[in-house]
Amino acid sequence: MIKHSAAIQTSHNKISLLQKKAWNILLANSYDNLLQKEVFEVKIKDLVDVLCFESKNEKHLKESLKALLATVVEWNVLDKDHEHEWGATTMLSSVKIKKGMLEYSFSPYLKEKLYNPTMYAKISLTIQSKFKSKYALILYELCVDYFIRKQGKGETPWISTDDFIKLVGIEKEKSLQEFKIMKRTIINKAINEINEKSDIFVTVDLKKESRKVVALKFYISHNTNTHNLLTRLIKPPKQGELSFKTDEEEKKELYERMTNAFTLSDRQAKELLNTMHDYDEIKDILDMVERKIKRDEVMNIGAYTYKALKDHYQPRKSIIAIEREQESEKRQLEEKKKAKEKEIIDRLIEEYERYKVQTVKEYISGLSKKNQEGIKKQFEESLDNFLKGIYRESGLESPMISPYFIEFMSTNYMEILNFPSFAQERGFLLEQDKEGWKMVNIKEMLL
Repeated sequence: MIKHSAAIQTSHNKISLLQKKAWNILLANSYDNLLQKEVFEVKIKDLVDVLCFESKNEKHLKESLKALLATVVEWNVLDKDHEHEWGATTMLSSVKIKKGMLEYSFSPYLKEKLYNPTMYAKISLTIQSKFKSKYALILYELCVDYFIRKQGKGETPWISTDDFIKLVGIEKEKSLQEFKIMKRTIINKAINEINEKSDIFVTVDLKKESRKVVALKFYISHNTNTHNLLTRLIKPPKQGELSFKTDEEEKKELYERMTNAFTLSDRQAKELLNTMHDYDEIKDILDMVERKIKRDEVMNIGAYTYKALKDHYQPRKSIIAIEREQESEKRQLEEKKKAKEKEIIDRLIEEYERYKVQTVKEYISGLSKKNQEGIKKQFEESLDNFLKGIYRESGLESPMISPYFIEFMSTNYMEILNFPSFAQERGFLLEQDKEGWKMVNIKEMLL
């Protein structure tokens, strides 16, 4: 489906993974006639099939649709359209279920924004169905936008930590806003899920001020490990694999499991659920403890389970999982190296252009007026008729003439360092291949 980039960069607040996926599907279903029709419809069966959800849970579907009626969406949170514009509306303006059909509508202004964007991003509904984390889907949508704009690779702008907190909707989750916790429970897990399940590969860079992280930038490239996702439909998860539960329902189930199967007290269970907001992590730890119990490795089930959750015990990883993580880390380091190399070379090129202009100006200013006029006359004679016309009209300040004058001076009157020598004087060793300039000592720069 095609999504307006400003719609992607929204404040997500309380919206769940299920609600976000459902809204994407409803938008895709209505997109072709978005401006022509006021009300759109889709079969309930088709909707729940795409969501990979059991149709008998229609009650939960209704609750999720009602939540979309109350969910406020803001666009242009990151000012990505480079316009000073802010807007807000609800994600859906009306819904109705009758005879197995869902009728729904968007607000008029939201329809206009969705259908006539200044920039677009394509979101694959088959890929989105594979995500189990709401944060992975949010980050995927953001990165796909910038990936497409850069045609094959890309990067987001620097996003302040305050904006990122708003982007993923944890403004009211104070315990998740400490960057160390946010990176472990949200950023790293979202990146790992995207890199494992989608068609793009994402890495993150951090900007620090006085040792404090103040902004993030995401780098995006083709995911070579899952390149087939680009050319075939992705098989959706089996029915029931995608949970249609609200956060409260999931919390209640975890509470019952912790108190019944693992004998935690009411106080212990509530304390852990109020401090550990990553329910997937809780499930993983409980599964790990359960396996230990079956192997008779746990004497005091309640005490061991409480400590395992409190200390964030991690299940032992398989060799395959470790190798995948190592490969992912290697890819992230390689992407970071390439991004740093590009940043340094781009800066050196800009500095080199300024150096050449300044060197020639200083040389010319040291000559007598007569010699200056003589050089300019010789230079004019070296130009073809087209360039002569530009030179006579705009002089040496013309952006088209300046490079020719610098080359003329370096060939006939003075020595100007070539680009590799200029870079070497500043501590950078460069070499050139068919793809462009490369840094020989990039590893030293990253130490």
